[in-house]
Amino acid sequence: MQFHQTERVSHWRAARLLTMRLPPDLAESAIERETQLAGYLHMVGELEQLSASDERELGWKAINDDCPQSRERMYLANLNLVVAIANKFVDRGVALAALIRDGNIGLLDAVAEFDPALGLRLSTRASWWIKASIREAMANSPCCATA
Repeated sequence: MQFHQTERVSHWRAARLLTMRLPPDLAESAIERETQLAGYLHMVGELEQLSASDERELGWKAINDDCPQSRERMYLANLNLVVAIANKFVDRGVALAALIRDGNIGLLDAVAEFDPALGLRLSTRASWWIKASIREAMANSPCCATA
């Protein structure tokens, strides 16, 4: 498993940008927001996935050595799962970027709670965390209070 430091930093920053709650006026226009989202989706699509053994190895490093790079790598490798789940909620009146942002928060929780001793893949539990985070955000959103 090889992951270059410069790639890790740039991908991590891109992922964190969408996770953070940025001011709404940061993007000048709807076109700029769509361009930023398209760039993010492209970046997520190019990220390398982890094998089950790599995921277990990183999970043990995260637990035993308190290794933030291992958590980061697991987070990055599962961003495509957030996008896939967020796409299922798009027809409920919330922008895809907002759904992805909230799903990324759930993925951060899933990575923090990941236990390789259970023998499950991260994506198994992450799906629940991502959906829960999106549903919670939608329930607290004025446009979707009944969702």
